[in-house]
Amino acid sequence: MPGGGTMFGPQPRSYAFVLPKKVRRLGLSMALSHLQKEGKLFIVDSMQSEGKTAELNKRLKAFGLTKAVLVDAAVNEKFGRASKNLQSFKYFPVEGLNVFDLLKYDAAVITKDSVAKIVDRCSLEKA
Repeated sequence: MPGGGTMFGPQPRSYAFVLPKKVRRLGLSMALSHLQKEGKLFIVDSMQSEGKTAELNKRLKAFGLTKAVLVDAAVNEKFGRASKNLQSFKYFPVEGLNVFDLLKYDAAVITKDSVAKIVDRCSLEKA
């Protein structure tokens, strides 16, 4: 090789670590109970919107929230479109619920339909 070669050169290595399922479930339940203890977990009947960001922003400010996670049992297209341009609010279904977003945002607003799915997802008995 012109210029010489490198014997035993650097080998790329992944330092990725995957948490066990039980630890992830425990973390999610602890984050939810922390929000409940602080009084920042709100349960509403349903999340409906006409698809307008200004209307949704006005309703959330009237609710007294400045920064929150919005969790619904199923994805609502109009509500998702209305919340997409709100930087201080994040909307996703129960499957997207994670500890990082729960602790990053000030509060969590969940629907009654999603409570059973969240309890099923956080239960440690099935593991």
